[in-house]
Amino acid sequence: MTITLQTSVQELLLKWPEVRPALAEAGLTGLRHADHWPAPVITIAIAAQRHRLDAQALLAAAVQAIGNCPPTGTLTAADVAKFQHDCHCGEK
Repeated sequence: MTITLQTSVQELLLKWPEVRPALAEAGLTGLRHADHWPAPVITIAIAAQRHRLDAQALLAAAVQAIGNCPPTGTLTAADVAKFQHDCHCGEK
């Protein structure tokens, strides 16, 4: 998987759980809470814009945290459904 500015933050967290602290340190402070899951439509670019962060720096933090590690998280259809159901990020 190639990680780009259009990669979903949720997908990153599901495939590479170890990236969470790096993204929190880079400015996505909500990710310090293990129960916080961004909506599936939130990409690295969108997250950077919403948090007034440099998108390239956020992307670099994710890539550096992941390194050459294979995905360690498992992503099933049930996982996706659960996170979509539990996510309240986009609600008003």
